[in-house]
Amino acid sequence: MISSQTLVDLLNEQIRNELYSHAIYLAMSGWYETTPFKGFAAKYHAAALEEHGHAMRFYTYLADRDARIKVLAVPEPPFEYESVVSAAKAALEQERLVSSQIRKIYSQAQKDEDFETLSFLKWFLDEQVEEEKTAQDFLGYVELAAGHPVALLELDEKAIPAVAASPDTK
Repeated sequence: MISSQTLVDLLNEQIRNELYSHAIYLAMSGWYETTPFKGFAAKYHAAALEEHGHAMRFYTYLADRDARIKVLAVPEPPFEYESVVSAAKAALEQERLVSSQIRKIYSQAQKDEDFETLSFLKWFLDEQVEEEKTAQDFLGYVELAAGHPVALLELDEKAIPAVAASPDTK
């Protein structure tokens, strides 16, 4: 069992948070589908699948710890962006938000001395370092290429092999 109801509630909230990230990236992928940037559409479609996988990790963890699972409503994500740069900024902001949400759960697990949950969350803390770095790098690339359609299209083309080489979920 998980040590406190507060921690259970935070873990359930994180299922919603991960599903919201899934929805954001799926909507972002849909927005890219209306642009010439099909590689970016594929990139964010893959990111959506990864976020769904993260939600399922939290779901399974709660089930394994015999905790009550609550699937909470997910807000509607944004589905329009002004530019490739604004979409990349939104993705970075989302990753930073998720990092802060996971740190909040980790902090509660520390207070509760729930060592199993601390161990479980370690993977997510490490994952978020990678996710923020990837989002930051992508933003940097699109900012450099902004205003240069050929450069953006070349960057988009490079996204396709990268998506094909990566697993659907982590």
